[in-house]
Amino acid sequence: MKDKVIIITGASSGIGLACAREFARRGAKISLAARNVGKLQEIEKELTGQGHDVLVVPTDVSKEEDCRNLIEKTVNHFWKN
Repeated sequence: MKDKVIIITGASSGIGLACAREFARRGAKISLAARNVGKLQEIEKELTGQGHDVLVVPTDVSKEEDCRNLIEKTVNHFWKN
């Protein structure tokens, strides 16, 4: 998983949070998406404090515009030229 970019929806709790921690531990670059901004920021602080490359994008996956924004921000963040 090292240096792979992974988008995780529902990253603020449960399986999404567990996946975020595990993929980060394995060296992936992760884009975290969920509706709860406060929890996302806590997780970002935790993972970046451990040296992981993390992007947080508040997202409601039931809204197409939010999903497009998530993808755009992820691409712009991790594939800067």
